[in-house]
Amino acid sequence: MPEGTSQIYKLANALHRSTLDIGQIMNVKVANHGVLHDSPAILQRWQEYFDSTCNEEFPCLPITSAVPVPGPVLLMSPAEVELAIKKMKKGKAPGPHDIPTEAWKLLGC
Repeated sequence: MPEGTSQIYKLANALHRSTLDIGQIMNVKVANHGVLHDSPAILQRWQEYFDSTCNEEFPCLPITSAVPVPGPVLLMSPAEVELAIKKMKKGKAPGPHDIPTEAWKLLGC
């Protein structure tokens, strides 16, 4: 066997292990600075943690009603659309319509 072959295999195995997901949790810290090691206690601690985190109530302000718009909503004019397209910058991420800015400008819409 050439010299250093075992080192290469050790390095390859270490790299492979670093890409694997963690299969199990060995210990979990608790509030009183202790550490849990057994699976049932760890599962119970995770249950308590998510129960307290996911069920926490936050104060919220009441929703105020907005002033209603009198009459129908006005349509956009072609001049407004042209002006908005001219103001668009190239290279920006497309919106929910998935049409990039460059396509809008090429179409001349």
